Amino acid sequence: MGLFITLSIFGVFAFYVILEVRWLEDFQTNVVQRNRLASIQLQQLQENTFYLATSLRDMTLPESRYPIGYWRGEYMRVKEEMTKALVMEAQYAATTPAGNEKRAQLLSVLEDFWETAGQAFTLADEGHEDTARYLIRSQLETKREIMSHLIQSLLTLNDDAQTEAGNRVTEVYGKVKRDILLVIGI
Repeated sequence: MGLFITLSIFGVFAFYVILEVRWLEDFQTNVVQRNRLASIQLQQLQENTFYLATSLRDMTLPESRYPIGYWRGEYMRVKEEMTKALVMEAQYAATTPAGNEKRAQLLSVLEDFWETAGQAFTLADEGHEDTARYLIRSQLETKREIMSHLIQSLLTLNDDAQTEAGNRVTEVYGKVKRDILLVIGI
């Protein structure tokens, strides 16, 4: 009878450990990996924002070798990359009220940015290069700075979620270790 009880305790414990380890594997896959993928998308957005900063500077220089309209193709490419990255980041990121709010703000600023960029290109196409340069300096650069700040905020939130996930993983390992020691002590 004693052997049966001992084997039953070890059987229940083995079942418990298997469940905890499976949960941990799922947690690591679903949270930790997704956070990493979200960070990659945010870094892509950050790179594109840096590219926009340098191109805005180059576009507004009076001695620029290229007219403003020349930049349209590059802006369309960057717009497509940023839209894709934002969609993918939203799929991978941990859902939090603060993160959702920052994503909505970023989406809104991006829409405003591209609309204003379209206006600047239209002005340039109509021969109003100086007015287009003024629009770029006065509005687009400000919107780009806001985008950069929001992306940095999302990276910080994602880093916080990654830290929290790491703490949770450590907590589960500690719990399983403690339970193993407890069973061994019985």
